[in-house]
Amino acid sequence: VDTTLEHDVSSTLRYCGWLTGSHGPGFDGELSLLGVFGHTSVGAHVESYLQWCMDERKCMASSCANYASGLINVVTYLVSTDEAGEPAEPSLQQMLNMRQQLEAKAKVDKMYAHKNPNFIEWPEVQRARVKAIEAYNRLSKTTPPTKRIKQLNDLLCLLFHSVQPP
Repeated sequence: VDTTLEHDVSSTLRYCGWLTGSHGPGFDGELSLLGVFGHTSVGAHVESYLQWCMDERKCMASSCANYASGLINVVTYLVSTDEAGEPAEPSLQQMLNMRQQLEAKAKVDKMYAHKNPNFIEWPEVQRARVKAIEAYNRLSKTTPPTKRIKQLNDLLCLLFHSVQPP
């Protein structure tokens, strides 16, 4: 629950910053949940905001869908408590449609995402780790210290990068 609340607050603050800042349409209403989310143009404003996130901020559709979810939660709360009333219901439906479109775009983007040419599959990572450990263990006691240090450095880097996420 705390994580969801933090996400919704972050999404709301991001949106309010855009709305009142130089990138948004401007806002001269009351900065309250009802003032920002309880009017008929909130759906259009959210749509402009999400488009700005993708165009200007280069956010992925999946991120924008998450932002939309946070804003939808706020509008849903206002509608369910009858604070926003009926004017917000069409905007809520518009926002739900936007999120659905963004989620569909995110799935398509994921299908066609470019794979990093340096990416190797997990079985290859395991073979590389075993091979590096064996190579280090094969070093003789007469191997010069500089070569041993370099081999150990390579081994430690490989081990670290194979267990630490990018």
